[in-house]
Amino acid sequence: GRALVYWFTYTPPAVGSEQSQAWIGGIGEIRGSSIVVPSADSWISSGPPFGPDFDPGRVALSPWGKFVLSFTDCGNGLMYYRSDDPDYGSGSLDLRRLSSIDTLACGEPAPAPPLSQFAVFPALSGAWYDPTHEGERWLLEILSDRQALLAWFSYDPNGKQAWFLNIGEIDGDAITFDLTIPSGTDFGPGFDPAEIIRPPWGRAVFRFDGCSSGSMSYQSALEDYGSGELELVRLTSLWGLECSP
Repeated sequence: GRALVYWFTYTPPAVGSEQSQAWIGGIGEIRGSSIVVPSADSWISSGPPFGPDFDPGRVALSPWGKFVLSFTDCGNGLMYYRSDDPDYGSGSLDLRRLSSIDTLACGEPAPAPPLSQFAVFPALSGAWYDPTHEGERWLLEILSDRQALLAWFSYDPNGKQAWFLNIGEIDGDAITFDLTIPSGTDFGPGFDPAEIIRPPWGRAVFRFDGCSSGSMSYQSALEDYGSGELELVRLTSLWGLECSP
């Protein structure tokens, strides 16, 4: 009956002179073939600078607005949005499926392989975080027995929203991602896919020691982000995929 929704996008021109990344989150109610996220359950944030001195107490959440995702079938739909911030405004977007979770057919929940058989398996898909870095998240999707998709949303060295993503390779008990940090366009009517650039951000390696824990190490190609290691703790799991102990 509930769904977690994240929207990875960019700031509108009025928010700043520089074209910046933005991410919006929300908890929605499933109503038939739609997910409805009310303004009270959506958020946009600002935070502390990225890195080892990350201070969760400096994460500030603000309601962003209402958005509704309505699906016509397993691969298509529409999204309607109305932001509380006039700079973001309102509008609608077509939805097309970009990725699917391995073993989880649309409309047909399937059990995941037991943990004893695979070090990395579909039921690890979902949202993860490090409790000492509350305010950052990783969204992980296991696409096949060889590939996974990662979106890491965080903050840049100045505390502005930032996100990094890419498809990674599964090798034994590890998933290695060479992440990019897309930028170059604006939110709303000025959005132009042709303007987006995807410079490299750096490498992240994930390892899991169970259904709900693990570790992640990273080495950024950008000097201000540096390197480090964070703990993995499960935040959400997918309906229809049970994680076997």
